[in-house]
Amino acid sequence: MIVEKEDGSLRPVVMDFGLARDQSSEDHLTMTGMVMGTPAYMSPEQAQGEVSRIDRRSDVYSLGAMLYELLSGQLPFAGATTVAMILQVIQNEPPPLRKANAEIPIDLETIVAKAMAKEIQRRYDTARALAEDIERFLNGEPILARKASLLYVAYKRAQKHKAVVAVSVLCVLCVMSLLLVFVRGRVLAARERERTDRQAALSQQLGQDITQMELFMRAAYMLPAHDIRRESAVVRNRMRRITDQLNTLEADLRGPAHYALGRGHQVLQEYEEARQQLEKSLSVGYDRPEVHFALGLVLGQLYQKGIIDSRHEVDPQLRKQQRLKLDAELLSATRAHLKKSAGIQLESAKLVEGWLHYYQDNEQQAQQAAQAAAAEAPWDYQPALLQLTIARRRADSLYFQGKVSEAAIADRQVEALLDELTELARSLPIVYYARVAYFRDRLFQDLFEHRDMDAHLRSLMTSIDRLRVVSPDSTNVITEKAAAYAYVARQQFVRGEDPRPAAKQAEAALAEAEQAGVPSGQLNILRNTLSSRISVDYQVLFSSQGRLPEATSIVAGGSSQPVRTPLCAALL
Repeated sequence: MIVEKEDGSLRPVVMDFGLARDQSSEDHLTMTGMVMGTPAYMSPEQAQGEVSRIDRRSDVYSLGAMLYELLSGQLPFAGATTVAMILQVIQNEPPPLRKANAEIPIDLETIVAKAMAKEIQRRYDTARALAEDIERFLNGEPILARKASLLYVAYKRAQKHKAVVAVSVLCVLCVMSLLLVFVRGRVLAARERERTDRQAALSQQLGQDITQMELFMRAAYMLPAHDIRRESAVVRNRMRRITDQLNTLEADLRGPAHYALGRGHQVLQEYEEARQQLEKSLSVGYDRPEVHFALGLVLGQLYQKGIIDSRHEVDPQLRKQQRLKLDAELLSATRAHLKKSAGIQLESAKLVEGWLHYYQDNEQQAQQAAQAAAAEAPWDYQPALLQLTIARRRADSLYFQGKVSEAAIADRQVEALLDELTELARSLPIVYYARVAYFRDRLFQDLFEHRDMDAHLRSLMTSIDRLRVVSPDSTNVITEKAAAYAYVARQQFVRGEDPRPAAKQAEAALAEAEQAGVPSGQLNILRNTLSSRISVDYQVLFSSQGRLPEATSIVAGGSSQPVRTPLCAALL
């Protein structure tokens, strides 16, 4: 449309590209299912009927088509039929302008080509941008449509603005520097994403290994009492494969593998080895709640073992020093790691809470959490282990406070929990270790309170025998037999009875332990106890009764090994 302005000049107004028609024509403008517009000026998206893509850049295309016609004297596309022309608009590129008129400047040809680009995103964003690029061309400035080199831009600008050439060069250098920093950041970010993705994939793979090891051993532990070395060998083979994989990993990707190995040792109840692997996992940056939880439980088990071992110390002052050392080295670390495991996903979320309360000396809250955990996962023996640990500490505390009757009630609860655990996990070695430790301590109390020892002695021996069934490699427990018979011999001696049968059984247990490979230092301590303490007392007893030959026989046959360590009364 042409509008006459007040001064008499004419101004063109674009009303609608592609929809222009002769007003005098009787033809309808639209028909259902037909493309509207004049094909020669249609943009490709309009020709395809993609209404959702038509925007201001479609008008830019039509402007480009008009400019093409003005410069070349012909339409960009020609066709015998409307359909043929539409297909050319969609599929073909218009012939280069300079082919129709070689005098057309390259920059002007480039402007038209950009305006008529098939891809909508390659065109000028607005008609104003097109007009501004034409203005640059008319002013002798570099056009934006040209894919120009830095030398070309500098040349064009230098012709018009020589004074700013130096500033332009400086700006280009700054931009290149920023671009370099940007690219470097992107490369580093890509590497970090790749490392994160690799770690995630590795964690997923090793997580499956951990789950399979735990489920496999849990099933083995819940079977009737049997030798679990075969099942343990399966887990160890899996751990060897993980170790081989670990040796091929980069240092910053080894965390998940160390964690998997730690969990493997944990499920095999090898707590010192588990501690080493879990601490390595944290040291290489694999700081996850599940690692802290596993390490907290492992340190807690080592702490419990240290508490049990400290009970053998007769000297109260030394025993107190041992407890303080355990608190400093293990208890505080146990608490810290369990706190950091908040949010971990377990079969029972209450289990984490229960252990944390226990190690913070919140006995009532620990008991409530343990009961809730057992209710959530009745098939899991871990809540029962927590309940047993709580009950055992309560019973010992009452006993040492002199509350004998209350301690006896607590002891019955401990024994009930031991029986429950034995039924729940009939092949779990730690259950029988707990039974051995409990009945050994009860036997020790019987000795000093002059109670009959037979019931606790039978329970102890049964527990030792069952432990040897499920874990024949647990040779250290054989020394518990020697200690138990030493208790019996000591009580028989005090009562004036013949202690020699019990002493011989103790010595036989020591010989069995030596044959099984128990360290000689531990055995010599027990031998010293038998040969130096018991035999001398027997000699005094029998000599006072006029039975000198028997007293001489006791001294000569009290031990089959020479005394190699100082006298130790820890077990008597």
